[in-house]
Amino acid sequence: MLITDAHTHRKYTGGCSGFVRNAFLPRPETLDRINYFVSAGLHPWYIDNNWAGAYSRLLDVLQHPRVVAIGECGLDYFHGPDKAVQWHVFEAHLALAQHLKLPVIVHLVRAIHDLIPFIKSRPNTLVLHDYRGTEEETKKLLDYDVYFSMGRSYVKNINRSARFIPANRLLTESDTGKISVQDVLTKLNTELPEQGGIAQLNEQITKNFFNVYPKIKS
Repeated sequence: MLITDAHTHRKYTGGCSGFVRNAFLPRPETLDRINYFVSAGLHPWYIDNNWAGAYSRLLDVLQHPRVVAIGECGLDYFHGPDKAVQWHVFEAHLALAQHLKLPVIVHLVRAIHDLIPFIKSRPNTLVLHDYRGTEEETKKLLDYDVYFSMGRSYVKNINRSARFIPANRLLTESDTGKISVQDVLTKLNTELPEQGGIAQLNEQITKNFFNVYPKIKS
């Protein structure tokens, strides 16, 4: 059974029908040599007041056909810099995503409460990476074009929100590789028996993946 990995930092080793590796801010010539698809963006851990130069380089990178999403980018109120800087950079990413019609892979730590105003001002397809929201937050986010990527926090029981998320909004991810997509899928199958088994659940998640990343041919 082929599975999909909506967000990862690991190298591609096969076994996936769909795979998106986070490339941060790669050189375009590096992308010419790979046989998989990537996302590119400015991670909130690595930005400061002098982010404009990196953002300018990002504009060129996003033109490459191997880039299928913007990110990961977003808001981190635990490790990130000043909130005002993060807000400006995130807003810039969302505006760029609208212009290029690319989905956005969003990093959120202790910041979900601030996300909806950004969604309202800059509607985009969002992938909430390693989603860990509460039931209340999840239900609010379902009003928007948001997909919930389940990963390490879900497998480790930090996030228990899967039962509040429709199957057509779920994605799976391995992130840094400390868990596998198969681990995520197995747990989802256990918690969502109404989906009819792991093969049917995987089929729906695979469909979601290609809906989010239409530049990747299914």
